[in-house]
Amino acid sequence: MYNSRLSFYKTPFGAVPVGERVIFRVIPPEELPDPRPVLEIFPIGQGDNPSAVTRIEMRGQPAPGEKTSYSCAYLPAEAGVYQYRFCIQGNLGEFFLLRQPDSSAGVNEGGLWQLTVYEPFTVPKEMEGAIFYQIFPDRFCNSGAPKGDLPAGRVLHQDWDEAPVDRPDENGQFLCNDYFGGDLAGIRRKLPYLVSLGVEVIYLNPIFEAHANHRYNTADYKKIDPLLGNEEDFQLCLGFAGPEAGGKDLAAKIDSFKGMVSEVKAKYGNSQIFATTLRQVLSANEHLWGALMLADGEWIVEEPRPIPVLDRIGGGDGFTGGVLYGVLNGWEPEKCLQFGWASGVLAASSLNDYAEPADEKQIWDIYAGNARVQR
Repeated sequence: MYNSRLSFYKTPFGAVPVGERVIFRVIPPEELPDPRPVLEIFPIGQGDNPSAVTRIEMRGQPAPGEKTSYSCAYLPAEAGVYQYRFCIQGNLGEFFLLRQPDSSAGVNEGGLWQLTVYEPFTVPKEMEGAIFYQIFPDRFCNSGAPKGDLPAGRVLHQDWDEAPVDRPDENGQFLCNDYFGGDLAGIRRKLPYLVSLGVEVIYLNPIFEAHANHRYNTADYKKIDPLLGNEEDFQLCLGFAGPEAGGKDLAAKIDSFKGMVSEVKAKYGNSQIFATTLRQVLSANEHLWGALMLADGEWIVEEPRPIPVLDRIGGGDGFTGGVLYGVLNGWEPEKCLQFGWASGVLAASSLNDYAEPADEKQIWDIYAGNARVQR
């Protein structure tokens, strides 16, 4: 019949680059004296749209003493996720071969197979031959740091050697909500050990806030999951200590921020612009907000000044978007920093997690402190 996991039926295995020939082969049921199998392949979710379905007739290849197989070649022209099935036409009518849970084929019942097509790419030279090490953060190393308030619905194991939950609950659901407390501080602690193994690149499973221990069902890509730590812990894993936490006496810490940026520049020398925000919390609704940039070997500092705050989340995103907007428009570095500073203010003083200005003038009015209504 067919099985997408066996090379006899599908070659090559797995995802393919654009333009690579994919060979499909099926063996129709023996009771069909004159089968005419057709591959039907289409962009994901478009199987009911006739204009989106590509139909390719499959040719018979009889072999002495063996069942006749039928094959065809498909040449994907665009990157994307595709689904496919086989339509069998014969003396007994028309029916479909559909995917079973083990990737084999069933008749008229089942799902669709999937083919992922990607744009060809070249591995960066510095990555060629590098030794990668993949880490599942929750199960790698628990630093022992307090976990604080456990989000509702999560279960934290008290013994690292306990068996993980690997069965559905009484409702038949597999929640993946039991945790062992592995964290970013634990990863940082093990870095010397990984270096001793010859590891050159670490690949982390998702670390963003999510309600499952694998964290693939991310709820917020802007937050480190609280059981793993915070943004500072992640920064420390990258080897950049940064200024002392606390946020007070911000003006006196600008040199510390410059030191951190200089370390980043030394490690990522191919980058041309480095920038960061400066924040000191005066109260829930008032912050000191500044920024600095290193561009073309010159430091540019936007001195911290008080700003009103409605929702502090997103200030950094607004800043980054503003800076990138300036860079893409070819502005001078100082102008980029000013626009980024004001875009961050707009984000922090609205309920959005990002700046959503009406036009450039609105951002420049914020930078100038102009609150006059424009009619």
